[in-house]
Amino acid sequence: EFLKDAQRLFGRFNREIKSRISKLSKREYFVINLPTVIGVILISIGYTSGDKTKNNLETFKFLGSIKSNILIREYLKKAFNDDGYVGERCIGLAQASLIKDKEKPANILILDKILLEKLGIKVHGPMLRKRYQNRHGLCSVYGISISSKKEIKKFYDNIRLTDYKQKKIESYLFN
Repeated sequence: EFLKDAQRLFGRFNREIKSRISKLSKREYFVINLPTVIGVILISIGYTSGDKTKNNLETFKFLGSIKSNILIREYLKKAFNDDGYVGERCIGLAQASLIKDKEKPANILILDKILLEKLGIKVHGPMLRKRYQNRHGLCSVYGISISSKKEIKKFYDNIRLTDYKQKKIESYLFN
């Protein structure tokens, strides 16, 4: 989806989605190297390059003021497909950030909560989930979650996730 979205926005270009295995966690992740010109464009409109865990970037101001539920749903769909999870009785999203001066939840996680609440979905958190050391320093992971059946149903009615996540939600709601 990310690659298709980038091609719709910036035009057709050929790139491969490459699979990698994390040396630390032994989990698979995917990498797409976009054309350099896309990075130049993003930086020119205010995006800060680099690792979001290290930078804990401020979010674009316009994102917090989106009024269109269609755009909010699409944004949240991307966030939960990329960084979210569907548990047995909850849906959640977690973000890590490097602890520099003060430990706090990632700015993007706060935005995700605000947008969920704009859709009328009650969200728990952000709550500290864990701390870990990486090569850049001490990191904290905060998460938000949606845990009542009523709120999960609201999420389900508003945001369509990838098939396997959607099926897990359906299994909980309808079984």
